[in-house]
Amino acid sequence: MALGTALVLGTTWAAVHTGTPRSPAPPAAAAPPPVTVAYGPGPDRHLTVHRPPSGADRARPGVLLLHGGYWAHRTGWLTRPEQFAARGFVVLDAGYTLSGRAHWPAQRTDVRAALAWGVRHADRIGLDPDRIALVGSSAGGHLAADLGTDGGAHPVRGVVGLSPVLSPHRAWRDAGRPGADRRQRLLGAAAERLLGCRPVPHDPPCRQRWRDSAVARPSTAAGGVPMLLLHSAGDFVPAAHSRTLAVVRPGVTVRVLPGDAHGVALLDSPGVAETVLAWLGAVTATTDRPAGEPAHRPDDVLPGLPEPPELPAHPLTRPHV
Repeated sequence: MALGTALVLGTTWAAVHTGTPRSPAPPAAAAPPPVTVAYGPGPDRHLTVHRPPSGADRARPGVLLLHGGYWAHRTGWLTRPEQFAARGFVVLDAGYTLSGRAHWPAQRTDVRAALAWGVRHADRIGLDPDRIALVGSSAGGHLAADLGTDGGAHPVRGVVGLSPVLSPHRAWRDAGRPGADRRQRLLGAAAERLLGCRPVPHDPPCRQRWRDSAVARPSTAAGGVPMLLLHSAGDFVPAAHSRTLAVVRPGVTVRVLPGDAHGVALLDSPGVAETVLAWLGAVTATTDRPAGEPAHRPDDVLPGLPEPPELPAHPLTRPHV
């Protein structure tokens, strides 16, 4: 019998036969109920706050979730906000103005406003405003990476993109190629709806808007935060979106998973949700460490995810629009 087992059994036996009352285990702390607030005017500018179980004696790191849905409708995260909160994150599940109501860059403006709301109300919701990461699915991955690359008014610690559409123009181009499937054609039409025009040569303002919507634009090459960008091998948003960014900007990790899952469904793949949570924990870790203790690098938690194939040399430094 193992020593640990013998000690546990021995203690239990003594407690039962000497009449010593056993102290019940303390009840698990309950998570506060989620609260939905408006961070701006309009029907889409709402976010839901999910907090960790009560009893925390310090501000917690945060995760801003940005949904997918072709920029045109809001898709859900199922139980993922509760899962992230149970791991100690204050979760802000945010909506943004849908493309049927306003064209780009209204969505960029909204994401910054949602982040600003969290920073402004950090004390009320138990959030450490200096330890916030972004997680975006599909179209939301585009917005998360755009904010993580551009910085905005308040810096974040990192970005996880799940099938991120980092180049709306690439999506529009792919939709017109022979063999494009229904979802790719839908995504191309959605990109055109987002930008409000077709990138034709005789419309320079429109072409500039398309350039501005690409995450891998010249102004992003020098800075930004760590990013973990995930696609599946059969994803209708191919990993080329993320590899283009990885070529021009350091700190971007791209992983391609088996199968054909897309967006938030990638978290259902074995081990992926745990790896993402560990990566988020690494990038949002407090900077208060004992002297001499090394910082935990985000890539230290990635061995469970397959390495992508060798990347070819890629001359693209800006979208060809």
